[in-house]
Amino acid sequence: MKLRLLLLLVCLLWVVHIGAAPVPLFDGKSFAGWEGQTNSVWRVRDGVIVGGSLKGNPRNEFLATQKSYTNFHLRLEYKLVGTEGFVNGGVQFRSKRLANPPNEMSGFQADIGAGYSGCLYDESRRNKTLVMADTNLVARIERPGDWNSYEIVAQGPEIQIFLNGRRTASWVERDRAIATEGVIGLQIHGNNKAEISYRNITLEELSSPNVPTATEVLSRFWGRPARCSTAPVRERQVRSGREGPRGLCRAGEFRARSEGGGHRGDARVSLCGAEPALPLDGVGG
Repeated sequence: MKLRLLLLLVCLLWVVHIGAAPVPLFDGKSFAGWEGQTNSVWRVRDGVIVGGSLKGNPRNEFLATQKSYTNFHLRLEYKLVGTEGFVNGGVQFRSKRLANPPNEMSGFQADIGAGYSGCLYDESRRNKTLVMADTNLVARIERPGDWNSYEIVAQGPEIQIFLNGRRTASWVERDRAIATEGVIGLQIHGNNKAEISYRNITLEELSSPNVPTATEVLSRFWGRPARCSTAPVRERQVRSGREGPRGLCRAGEFRARSEGGGHRGDARVSLCGAEPALPLDGVGG
């Protein structure tokens, strides 16, 4: 019975840690699940979300999801072109639409363009750059006027931003009054002549960082620390080709010996990391 309960606990833990599979937030043909000025500012063109105009953008505009998210790994691609003014955009997350003025949003933003790509900004709240990306790194890896990949990993108080596979910002939010849940938003900045495009937008919901690790569960169950073997176990690969980060044994087999001994012997259960990767290069905040 004890062994069966152990196996059940580990299976439940595995389900919690792997989270949901990545799902598309944009179907490539409509604004289903989104809200904003879709009759004027935002449009779908050739399977891509396009915002703004090279003829001019008088104010900030945002296209926002109707659903809120807490812990997630967001992936997308952007392309920004412009000829005049503050050519800029951004990706809002853990954000909300303001009532006044209704075109604005408040919350975290992964900045794009005008020398701020890869930075973490706090839009219409603290109104400041929280993490400034390494400008030399961004100059090497960003492709101005062409498609670039952006990834945002938000889990608990920790936020990571990746530009073309390189980490450019790392932030741990210390203020408990700052919301940990909110919508995703796509921005075209005002006071410019610019157009921004977004495509391949997917989101993978992650488990709460407060969920105990497999080692902790096994330790509580058996009443003593579980042994973590160094025997290699192949980890799931994420789309970027890198392996899962902290939170689970990177490559190991959790072994918990039966206290009763006898014919049951050892209870062995294998688990491996299944959360998205956080590469260690780039800038830390």
